Formats: sequence, structure tokens, C-alpha cells
Amino acid sequence: MSVSNATKSGPRPKPIRFNWAAGEPLDEFPPKQELLNGKTLIFEYTNGWGFYLSFYDNKIKYQIGRNLSNPDGIGSKNQDIPYRSRMIGDDLYQVYWHEKDVKDVVSMIINLKAGTLFASGILGYDENKLEVFEGAIIQQIIEN
Repeated sequence: MSVSNATKSGPRPKPIRFNWAAGEPLDEFPPKQELLNGKTLIFEYTNGWGFYLSFYDNKIKYQIGRNLSNPDGIGSKNQDIPYRSRMIGDDLYQVYWHEKDVKDVVSMIINLKAGTLFASGILGYDENKLEVFEGAIIQQIIEN
């Protein structure tokens, strides 16, 4: 029986890191930071739900509704949630947060230059689990 290089034990080669935006290798991954503090994004997912997402003091707050013109409309909201982000390209961010109180984990790729956002997550992972894999168009970016 032969064993391929991928399954042999021994030292693993150092992975090649790549800056996709610039098209070149990286020596290190970008640090995890809270880079979006002071920004509020108003966007609409492809399923029609509107979303207000504010970044402040290394935390986020959000409100979800069916109508972007009515931020106080139906839907859920939360605030004071710590977040992490890293810049992965020119105006391109990876964002992550974990809402332990409601059992949600969310990850986003936000492209401010293109005005798009892609989110994935598990909402209510303890019970009534909902898996999210959505794209969105950013309607407005507000500098606070």
C-alpha cells in the first residue's frame, strides 16, 4: 500500500499565504482588529430583509427589518456585541461576531468599494438552528 505525501507524517510545509486583492503572496496574515469602528452600513439581503449594522467602540449593534425605510420596523436587534475584523484587500474586510446570549455566530465579507456584503452564520445554534448564506447590496455607508 502506498502513502501519498499528503498523508505521511512529519513536518508540514509552511503554507503559502496569498493577498487576493493584490495578487501576490503575503509573509503574514493581516492582524485581527476592529477596523470598522465609526461606520454604519445599511444594506438589504437578497431575501429582502433590511439590515442596519453599526460598528462602535470595538462592538456592533444591529437591527433587522423588512423595510430599509423603517428602521424601527419588525425584526430583531441587539447591541454591545464584540466583533473582530481584518482588512483582506482594498476596502475589503472579513468580520466576525458571536452573540452568546442568543446563540448566533456570524461571519461576513464586506466590500465597501463594490458596495456588497456576503454573510454566513448559524443563528440559534442551541435550538431552532437557522443557517444563513446570503449576499447583500450596501445601500448606504455612514461615517459616524
